[in-house]
Amino acid sequence: MIGSINAFYGVFDGDGSTYGFHPAAGSGDIEQRFVNYIQSNGKVVHSVAFANGTDYVGFLDIGVPVGGLFAGAVPQDKCYHLKCDDINNINWDVLTFNAKVCLCFMPGGRRRRD
Repeated sequence: MIGSINAFYGVFDGDGSTYGFHPAAGSGDIEQRFVNYIQSNGKVVHSVAFANGTDYVGFLDIGVPVGGLFAGAVPQDKCYHLKCDDINNINWDVLTFNAKVCLCFMPGGRRRRD
């Protein structure tokens, strides 16, 4: 969920400072890298708790550092996983910005502010 129609800029709490859950070592570094980039672009960052039943759980279970962005789902997006969750239910500005945030993790990716 990085382009939710009613988005906010969320980053998973990799260091456990907000929600008290401490994933594998290195997860805090991932969180901080995301936070630094988002804040350097003048955006407010919201900490998001890790939850069960999502894509990263398998990595958590074996101790692999995890992190990520979250722009909202239920209740922010009334179409989440429904028929109306289509190409018309995307916040393109948020999706574009979050794609650029992800580039900060790519070798040779952009590390400067946009």
